[in-house]
Amino acid sequence: MTRKTPMNSVEDFVRELVRSTLWDVGYHERELREAKKVLKAVEEMLQRSDFDLEHLKEIETDEDELIEAGFEDIEHLAAALLANRSGLLKHHEDGVQNGCHHLGMVKTLLSRGGFDIDIAEIQKQVDADLHKP
Repeated sequence: MTRKTPMNSVEDFVRELVRSTLWDVGYHERELREAKKVLKAVEEMLQRSDFDLEHLKEIETDEDELIEAGFEDIEHLAAALLANRSGLLKHHEDGVQNGCHHLGMVKTLLSRGGFDIDIAEIQKQVDADLHKP
């Protein structure tokens, strides 16, 4: 995400640090919600197609190799689809966790530095940005 305003002071830098950290958390939270919906749909599709999800999770999948092979084996295709969607979910879970950790560190820096930054106001702006179509 690019900077919204020029940085003319340390306060501008701190506001941007808060904004970018809040944006990162909000982005991963939004994408995590979507990833959960997609993974649920994939699991339901595979179950309806009579696949054993636990068995599919045990299959080693290398998506690049499977693409080159043209997905000749439907079971490997199903396993790759499940692994891909599960990996995306994990990516956004990690993003939320890391973002929250970074936000805690930023808040500690604000406190130690005595910065009077309105985090709630910045959060409102970030939420509006994240919900733009």
